[in-house]
Amino acid sequence: MTNLAPFSEAFLNWDLNISPEVARDTRLECRHYGDVRISSLEGGVCRGARSEIHNAHDGGEYTGLVTLMRGNMLVSTEGVEMELSEGDTLIWSNRGNHEFHVNDRVQQLIIIVPTSRFQTYMARPLPFTQWALQGRTPVGGLISGFMRALSQNIELLDRRSGETAVDMFLAMLSKAIKGTHVNVEATPRTARYDRILSFIEDQLENSKLTPALIARAHDISTRYLNFLFHQHGQTVVAWIRERRLVHGAEDLQENQDALSITEIAHKWHFSDGAHFTRSFKAKFGVTPSAWRRDNRPTKDEAE
Repeated sequence: MTNLAPFSEAFLNWDLNISPEVARDTRLECRHYGDVRISSLEGGVCRGARSEIHNAHDGGEYTGLVTLMRGNMLVSTEGVEMELSEGDTLIWSNRGNHEFHVNDRVQQLIIIVPTSRFQTYMARPLPFTQWALQGRTPVGGLISGFMRALSQNIELLDRRSGETAVDMFLAMLSKAIKGTHVNVEATPRTARYDRILSFIEDQLENSKLTPALIARAHDISTRYLNFLFHQHGQTVVAWIRERRLVHGAEDLQENQDALSITEIAHKWHFSDGAHFTRSFKAKFGVTPSAWRRDNRPTKDEAE
């Protein structure tokens, strides 16, 4: 009997159709970095399917990021098929019904990340359950190049460097997604939630930004506001803090010596540098000073 436990650890829960011979010949390495798992896989012919039943056993909402380093595969969501080629990057949510078919040997790098963590970079809910970025496009080539470098160095990553690499990738990927203007048909509830997220994004530098202010601006009660965020696995206060931390990280990287860490903390309404440092390290796994040092541009980039 084929042991599928390593596959579930790497990819969440799937009904897999894989022969014992192919399973034995599959090379799979999975590493955990906090709440993120990164897996490198090289294997042959197999099929997989998952539904909402599998989602219930995942332990939360997750987003899978898969870059195909070699080979081809066919994937589908809710019956809509998509063929992936070398260099393509697939983004999929563990919500919905998914299938994949691998008919030849492939090499992949897979990142499984909590959807809420990805959304802090998107500044809104993911507008799809499955989407692909083609490697032959300029942006797609940059994304796949980053993933290829990550795959080649996965054995060298400790928890700190692993989480930093993931956050860099999520920041790049979220900008790529926003640049494609991906849209879906919105219900009145999701449309309102999207408007609220946009409002929060515009008001992050406002020291008076509170759930009560947000609720008044949208003619709803704070109770209903909290309900909307609860539906997406978030709280209002936590979302505001997460978005301010993301902007703080951008300031550390882009304004290398223009603003001190304490000034950035005050800009994003943390009580002091120590409070900002504790919150920053809890989210990114490193201190603000380490983040600034690790993201300092090279001499060539500065020029």
